Amino acid sequence: MWAQEKRCFNYTIRIWGRSFPVREIKPMYFPKKISKLLPETTYCLEVRAVHTSLQRHSNYSSARCINTTVANKIPVPENLEVDVQGDSYVLKWDHAFANMTFKAQWIPVYSKSSPGNHSDKWKPIPTCANVQTTHCVSPRETFHTGTFFLRVQASDGNNTSFWSEEKLIDSQKYTLLPPPVIAVTPTGDSLLVYVSCKDSKCNGLIYEVIFWENTSNTEETLL
Repeated sequence: MWAQEKRCFNYTIRIWGRSFPVREIKPMYFPKKISKLLPETTYCLEVRAVHTSLQRHSNYSSARCINTTVANKIPVPENLEVDVQGDSYVLKWDHAFANMTFKAQWIPVYSKSSPGNHSDKWKPIPTCANVQTTHCVSPRETFHTGTFFLRVQASDGNNTSFWSEEKLIDSQKYTLLPPPVIAVTPTGDSLLVYVSCKDSKCNGLIYEVIFWENTSNTEETLL
């Protein structure tokens, strides 16, 4: 019965280790990568399922303990950031080593919305393949969905880092809004201000109207 309701469940991961207090994680996307752990260290974890509509939860699973691997020779890229430049995204990151090459990948959010291994669904970003700078530029049309994850990997030709932490991108936050069109009609001691916008990007916006008398201080009103 539950197999048909996978999307009705949330999960709580409880992880602990030596000198590492118990920590609870409630992932929204899968698989969940738990970063910043010590190398060659034993960590244990257990998982509990919660049915979101019934508000019922399972017991925790039996604990599973595993050793982290030896520290990689090449550190992962860090501090992924995204800016907008015209119709393109500019992806930037930091790395501790010089003379490295990098590549970036992306995956739609919906591909990670259910538990499972989604490693084969990551897509390369052509303009961010084997770049020798800690940034790359990619057209927005590369990403055919509004929300997606990005990740970056470093290589020196012989050794490769693990993938960076995944950066969630919501394209709406990077959308440039067109200025609204206004019309003003005087009515006695009042002004009727009409605001319109023909672009679908304007739906749900709140407008700020700034008005002033030539000899007075500027006033601002949120409408």
